[in-house]
Amino acid sequence: MKSGKQKQQQQQTFLLVGGVVAAAVVVFVAIVAFSQNAIAERSAVDFSQLETNRTSDGAFVLGDPNAPITVVEFADFACPHCQDYKDTINDFIEEFVVTGKARLEFRLIANLGADSTQYAKLAECAADLSGSDSNFWVAHEELFYYATSQRMSGDQAGRELAKKLDLNL
Repeated sequence: MKSGKQKQQQQQTFLLVGGVVAAAVVVFVAIVAFSQNAIAERSAVDFSQLETNRTSDGAFVLGDPNAPITVVEFADFACPHCQDYKDTINDFIEEFVVTGKARLEFRLIANLGADSTQYAKLAECAADLSGSDSNFWVAHEELFYYATSQRMSGDQAGRELAKKLDLNL
């Protein structure tokens, strides 16, 4: 038989362990919640109003070809850092590209698996099928949005992008 003191110690131990487990669960949930990427917002820029082209080595260029500054971005739609950086690029486009102070050269990097590769192919395909480099930039906006807000697979993103741009999947 356990004495009253042993029962009290056992209850205290149980409460202490329970409290530690509960605290650990709260910390874990908080870490998961705060580690989720923010949604990459779509730019408000009308890309059809800006000059767009493609370099001979595959980069997509947005803005005045005679702009005094060229910023080159290497990005992957599936990359969490690139997704976080998207808002900064939006600000850059609005402040510098739209005003003709700079142009943006975007280079696709697909190094994070099958969906990463699929997203890059979708962006290129959007420009090729539509015959318009400005559609690459619309696809660029949509694909970052799909990757961050919808967590879409490459196949799902392809279906959505084809609908959005009225392209044959």
